[in-house]
Amino acid sequence: MTRFTEAVELLEALGAKVTEVSCPHFKYALPAYYLIAPSEASSNLARFDGMRYGLRVGGGSAEDVMAASRAAGFGAEVKRRITLGTYALSSGYYDAYYGKAQQVRTLIIRDFEAAFAQVDVLISPPTPTTAFDIGERADDPSRCTWRTCARSRPTWPGTRRSRCRSGSRRGQPAGRPAGDGAAAGR
Repeated sequence: MTRFTEAVELLEALGAKVTEVSCPHFKYALPAYYLIAPSEASSNLARFDGMRYGLRVGGGSAEDVMAASRAAGFGAEVKRRITLGTYALSSGYYDAYYGKAQQVRTLIIRDFEAAFAQVDVLISPPTPTTAFDIGERADDPSRCTWRTCARSRPTWPGTRRSRCRSGSRRGQPAGRPAGDGAAAGR
């Protein structure tokens, strides 16, 4: 957070007016994202069966080819997301999980619209920490999931976002995303 705070202070020193805005539903962004994104991935990746689309591995029956192709073509994290998404979209859970997550997405979009009625640019840390070293968290998917919290909400309302480098920490680049209100009518 030090680099982020320094970047905000620099913007103020350059003449930017920095104001806090209230986005009360952002705290629900991560759980909603982790229901919506895997559901969409599950639906979209279903076509990668090794028959018409995607990697083709093995031979034999269509079921054998599909199973071998998906086993070889999708890594552990992708399989985890497909499984979660398939569950969220399944009969009996669609309204309870995916439908509710879509409602939360709508609330977050409204938060963005209200924020962009007050300001031209939103700035926040892109992730809670700097990048992990290669392989550092390979065995800890929940830690990697947590890092997504700041990246999961900016594109939902159709806003553009960019990441600006603002120094480094532990030899890793540190940055900040900035989203503008162009898509929100600003």
